[in-house]
Amino acid sequence: MLAGGRSLRMGREKGKVLLKGKPLIQYSLDVLAPFCDEIIISANSGEYKSFGYPVVTDEVPGTGPLGGLYSALRRTSHRGNLVLPCDTPFLNTDFIRFLLASVLEDHLAVIPLHPDGTAEPLCGYYTKDNIPLMKESLDRGQYKLLDYLSNAGAFFLPFHEDLSFYHTDLFININSPEDLEKYEK
Repeated sequence: MLAGGRSLRMGREKGKVLLKGKPLIQYSLDVLAPFCDEIIISANSGEYKSFGYPVVTDEVPGTGPLGGLYSALRRTSHRGNLVLPCDTPFLNTDFIRFLLASVLEDHLAVIPLHPDGTAEPLCGYYTKDNIPLMKESLDRGQYKLLDYLSNAGAFFLPFHEDLSFYHTDLFININSPEDLEKYEK
């Protein structure tokens, strides 16, 4: 679970903001729970300890989602790992099933890809085999997650509107008070 962002647009810890009476992070935790016997929250704030899962801080501060993923993968006990951000309340278990059905043994990562070519790198499957490659990227000062994934040979999984689980808000991020107000209605 990635919750390490700075929440600049929200103005407070984004994952703890309530949407329909529920913390944003809880939506992602609920989607992960049926598939995971271990959940780790990657965050640079101790505020997430109240959710009852280990909280991992970035080993290499200031490196964005790549650094958060690297630190979390180093702590997990499983080779394969589902990753979701804390601010996407409309993801669902059918999406996770679709993602997992596409994983092959040799995939370092499986990342959803919209028909327009836009990737969703924070909603994916990552193996621990990424750790040395991520470390190299971090050491070179190359922190862009999509660049890393392209160079590492990730599998970009196409999906489309005809899939039964798809809806237009599936990957919506709640980033600001305005977003929160819009989706609260």
